[in-house]
Amino acid sequence: MTHASGMSRLARFRAAVNGWPVDRVPVSAWIHLGTEHLSAQESAWLHERWFRAYGWDVLKVMNDEHFDVPAHWLRLERPGQIRELAAAVTDTAPCFSKQQACLNALYQAVGEEVPLMDSGYSPWHMVLRHIGHDQADMLCAHPVETTHLLQTVCEAVCAHVQSLSALGVTAYFHATHGAVPQSQPKGISEDVFQRFVKPYDLAVLEAAKGLVRVLHVHGHGVELARLNGYPFEVLHLSDRAPTNPDLSQLRQWTGRCLMGGVDETGFTAASLGQLQSQLDNAVAQIGRQGLVLAPGCALPSSSSARSLRHLAAQVPLKAPNPPRRGPRVRIDHRQVKLVLPSGEVGDHIRCRARLRHRAPDEHIRARPTEQRIQPQPTFQRVDGRARVQQVGQAGDDGVTPADGGVAPALDDHITHVIDVIGVIPVTAVHRVRAGATVQGVCPTLSAKVVVAR
Repeated sequence: MTHASGMSRLARFRAAVNGWPVDRVPVSAWIHLGTEHLSAQESAWLHERWFRAYGWDVLKVMNDEHFDVPAHWLRLERPGQIRELAAAVTDTAPCFSKQQACLNALYQAVGEEVPLMDSGYSPWHMVLRHIGHDQADMLCAHPVETTHLLQTVCEAVCAHVQSLSALGVTAYFHATHGAVPQSQPKGISEDVFQRFVKPYDLAVLEAAKGLVRVLHVHGHGVELARLNGYPFEVLHLSDRAPTNPDLSQLRQWTGRCLMGGVDETGFTAASLGQLQSQLDNAVAQIGRQGLVLAPGCALPSSSSARSLRHLAAQVPLKAPNPPRRGPRVRIDHRQVKLVLPSGEVGDHIRCRARLRHRAPDEHIRARPTEQRIQPQPTFQRVDGRARVQQVGQAGDDGVTPADGGVAPALDDHITHVIDVIGVIPVTAVHRVRAGATVQGVCPTLSAKVVVAR
């Protein structure tokens, strides 16, 4: 399944992350695939099949690997076991090396226009996933050994995260239990949070700088105040849980992109009508911009293809196409600014501005390379040149100065015409306004614009 719309998945996701307009709200979902018994290539194949079956805008790559904890360890009974566990953790452990091989294979399979989102955990949570959450008291009872273990795990996680950009990964999904108070299931005290969770969360998120950092706040009854100072680009939690803030409350807390809107706990029992009500309500709470629709956590593996297809289709949430706007020219004392019409991703907008002046014995400096785009995405000028002609002399092609060069003035009774030709690739957002600027030393300038698509 693929979405038939103007923006690529990567452009749509980046626009949502930055709070820019989108052609439709991006959507993603994931399940635990249980791939620990499979090879990296088999895991990549399963993820690819999951992506191609539903056409998600973001492909979240699950990491279901674990450390090699000795099989005969039923529980932690002595501090030496904590030290032994730390010695077994390296950045080449299968939970890292196999995941990197999976990501590399996926990038080759789906291409650069599909955002890949790797998944990871807070070092504290990562340790407990391997040895059991009921072993938390043993870790707290031996803070020296536990601190060494967490530092070792954190260094390995950071090394893994720093390798992701080279593998073509766009985003990193960092899951933490840090905001869950002790009164809730799997909650932690303020002391444990400050000593064993927050410092290592911050280290991993700092290592992920440059990626789109998705902060997943796991659990119920979360205390947002604990997250003050956490860096992230996207905030994600179970916003449909009764004890958690909903999207509108999260929007009051942060202006960053929010991900959620779908109740993962009731997904398998929900009718399509109920699911659609959740999707419509999510958009009603915070609007289409700065939103990625997704479940608040992993969906059950028993989720039906019918419900998943409905979630992925997103037909009722498509935004109308923006109106076409013609080019505009703004002139002040020494500058002419050409504002290009609205464009969609994939368009190449070709504009020509003819600027006239009547100042004798003057020079005009043509700088067609000074082009701007708002809001600021990645932007490259494909072509642009300046040409000076003598108006009224048929067949005279004039002279072509280098970009930024000075074109000589002609006769004081002849109007000079500068053609600025630019081909603008719209690659980052659904609707843009770009400007090509021409500067001159002469205050008497007029302009007209011709546009061709």
